[in-house]
Amino acid sequence: MSETSIKYKPPTFSGKNKDWASWSIMMQNDLRKNECKELLKALDEGKEVPKDSEAVQGDEEKVQEQNKKAFGRLLKAFDREDQFGLAGFMMVESYIDPAGGYADGDFISAWRAMEDLYNAKNFATMVTLKNEY
Repeated sequence: MSETSIKYKPPTFSGKNKDWASWSIMMQNDLRKNECKELLKALDEGKEVPKDSEAVQGDEEKVQEQNKKAFGRLLKAFDREDQFGLAGFMMVESYIDPAGGYADGDFISAWRAMEDLYNAKNFATMVTLKNEY
């Protein structure tokens, strides 16, 4: 019997503070189902994603590979039809940095930036995000 994989979209994020708490839980669950457990463990432990050019082995190699998958799913999650979703997408997109060693993006740094932004209970942060991006 051959293995088949089911492809599905990540949960959609509006880019609004009010949706962050539930969406972030759904997104982490989505990443667990998509075999990104080592990356999520590295996130929880405060570790960084190894750069593309770093020769790594074991769990660090898994984190490096899972980072590419997770970053792609993160970008696909944003509702780019909405101004807040588009602003969030553009912020996350800024974590694609080929010169800095992250040609496929840096999921952990992007996620931490999102936590800092969306966990803020301040409407001014959303205005800043909208104006900045």
